Amino acid sequence: DLVIPKEGTTLFTICEGGYGKRTRFSEYRLTRRGGKGIINIRTTKRNGRVVNLLAVSEKDEVMILTTSGMTVRIPVEGISLIGRDTQGVRCMRLAAGDKVVSAGRVVPEEEEGEIPEGSPQAGGGKEDPGPSESSKNKEEP
Repeated sequence: DLVIPKEGTTLFTICEGGYGKRTRFSEYRLTRRGGKGIINIRTTKRNGRVVNLLAVSEKDEVMILTTSGMTVRIPVEGISLIGRDTQGVRCMRLAAGDKVVSAGRVVPEEEEGEIPEGSPQAGGGKEDPGPSESSKNKEEP
């Protein structure tokens, strides 16, 4: 998935071992074609592979789901804001053999009624113009 930085948001990274972190977008340099990439988190046996990245703000909450079906909802402000080249902090305690499989941002109540930017209802999407003039003039057999 694509993460788009917005004013007042940070990058939340969660790993399959239950470790996560938040990092300011300003800590990531822009790269161009042929770039070698940028380290976001140090993955080890302790924290595991990266499961998800999200753009979150201080007032958001994050829902984390494991393979055993356990879910945890945590406020973003409780997750440490640390640098890029780190392993993260424990966000969720897991049972033996359990792994984090997904994480998502919980929409704050004041945003629930808003229409997402770029959707057809907001006027940002393309509308179907209907049949073209050439197809209107065709005779049906």
